[in-house]
Amino acid sequence: MTAMTESEFRGVLQSEIEASLGYLGDELSEARANALARYFGRPYGDEAEGRSAVVMSEVRDTVESIMPSLVKVFLSGERVVSFAPVGPEDVEAAEQETDVVNHALLKDNDAFAAFYAWMKDGLLGRCGILKYWWDDTPRTETERYEALSDDELALLAADPEVELAARRSYRDATGAPVHDATAVRTLERGRLRIEPVPPEEFLISRRAKSVADAPFVGHRVRRTVSDLVAAGFDRETVEGLAGAGAGDGAEADAAPVRIERFGAEEAQRGDVDNPALRELWVTECYLRVDHDGDGVAELRRALAAGEGGAFEVLENAPWEGAAAPFCALCPVPVPHKFFGLSIADLVDDIQRIKTVLMRQMLDNLYLANNPRKRVVEDQVNLDDLLTSRPGGLVRVKDTAAIAEERVEFTAAQSFPMLEYLDTLKENRTGVTKYNQGLDADSLNKTASGIARIMNAAAERLELIARIYAETGFRALFLGVHELLRKHGGRELAVRIRNRWVAVDPGDWRRRFDLTVHVGSGAGNADQRKADALMVLQLQKELAAFGLVGPAHAYAAFEKLIEATGWKTPERYMAHPEADDAARPETEALERALAEARGALAELRADRALAEAELELKARDSERDHDIARRKIELGYAELAARREAEAAEAAIDGARLAVDAAGAAGAAGPAGPEAAS
Repeated sequence: MTAMTESEFRGVLQSEIEASLGYLGDELSEARANALARYFGRPYGDEAEGRSAVVMSEVRDTVESIMPSLVKVFLSGERVVSFAPVGPEDVEAAEQETDVVNHALLKDNDAFAAFYAWMKDGLLGRCGILKYWWDDTPRTETERYEALSDDELALLAADPEVELAARRSYRDATGAPVHDATAVRTLERGRLRIEPVPPEEFLISRRAKSVADAPFVGHRVRRTVSDLVAAGFDRETVEGLAGAGAGDGAEADAAPVRIERFGAEEAQRGDVDNPALRELWVTECYLRVDHDGDGVAELRRALAAGEGGAFEVLENAPWEGAAAPFCALCPVPVPHKFFGLSIADLVDDIQRIKTVLMRQMLDNLYLANNPRKRVVEDQVNLDDLLTSRPGGLVRVKDTAAIAEERVEFTAAQSFPMLEYLDTLKENRTGVTKYNQGLDADSLNKTASGIARIMNAAAERLELIARIYAETGFRALFLGVHELLRKHGGRELAVRIRNRWVAVDPGDWRRRFDLTVHVGSGAGNADQRKADALMVLQLQKELAAFGLVGPAHAYAAFEKLIEATGWKTPERYMAHPEADDAARPETEALERALAEARGALAELRADRALAEAELELKARDSERDHDIARRKIELGYAELAARREAEAAEAAIDGARLAVDAAGAAGAAGPAGPEAAS
């Protein structure tokens, strides 16, 4: 197969544009125009002269009741999404990337206005579209300097962010050389941009189910000849398209949705006399086409202008992204279709019925208060009768010539029908008078009953928020992460959690897993506060077992702050990873705490030493007491032994004496008789 020629590509591109949804005059455009007309309270077109022409505002009331909850959900905290780590070593990197991406979207852009319009377009126009891109256009400012010296001029010229656009040198009154210079300072060389796209400017293939798999996606927008020439496009081609009237978008300007949005004056405006400011409809296209002839359709980006035979392709290049840079929101998705239903679709018929009922009720009230009259011809002055004013006179020839047509007041019978329609709207949308604080009888009902009603209504609103989170916001943050990675290569200085961090998105890994935070909206903030307080109390009890650290406690505290609707939790508690140099008061407290801990440790050590000495002394005293007791016992034993020895010796001595005495007596007895004889 051969590569596609320019004429073949132009034909394919033109066919995709003209066959796309939302191009001109299809059912989708009519539905969007009708939703805007109902939102603005425009007449239905069937009003009769002299009858009530009131138009009810159910579409506007319902949309405006849902918007505060959605804004609180997504914009009440510092983070909208968090990227999940792929492993333990990736935790810190995922945290940093989460902060940088949220900072790039919420801080570097007018995120509130963009997200507000994006979400509201979804509620009204069946689909809200947000476009994101990297803007390489440098942002500059011009500075004028006078009477600079040579050194000052050299210092100014050495600044890498400054370019000297003009310079004039001369000598001052003293004869010294001075210089006047005009410097252009570059403040920003590229940044992320987001923009809500009006639904009528968004085009998509009829067979698409999502932006990611769409064969064709386009953004049709007005551009002046001056803008296109300044962007580098061929001046002759652009001026030729404008001069031929091609691409002036007369049909697009007259589309019903544009008339409803901007008024009939937008469609009736004439051409501008200044040729450079002549506007053309330019379509930024992303389509899958086999341009190189290899049999595989690749994604390309093209810029086209003009219609019919004057259709021209101004730019054609491959697109490096995986999908077109658009994110879509639909509050009531229909499976297997790109466009679902809007909140305006859900309550459009209710607004119509209530309008009819209210008109009939008012007409009945008008006729009851000012009934029609029967008159006898030529018996009443009709001029007097037709001039109705308090105290006015009606000249008659006969008092019976005028009779009123009595009209029964039946408007009260329509009130139950109006209440039924309100209930039907609440069931469809989840917007009730209870969660709006409009029901004066709520205090007379049971608290549990009101809680059940409000929870049921909140579930419908939370479902819309969850659909927005998992479809539009998830795709947006993944796309922005990929965009920052591709335009990395230079460090970004970002202030995160009270510290400056140098980040190079070019070093990030590709991510697919993230968590979208649905904040404290939809009427359940009190429950979220109670849950956060319960977790904090549980953490306090588990801290004694070493299961809870500073990071865990801060995460629970951050959820509590989000539930209150406040921002920047770092203002109320220091983050565990915050830089000490960025919070000197914390450093002083920590230093005092360390000193107190050191003094306490010394006191504990001294006390332990004193206790050990007392114990040693006690042990020594006890040992001395044992020795003394043993000495006394030994003394008693020795004394007893001595006494026993002395007694034994005395006994021996006594026995010896007795023996001696007995011996002496025996020797003296025989001698006496012999002597006597």
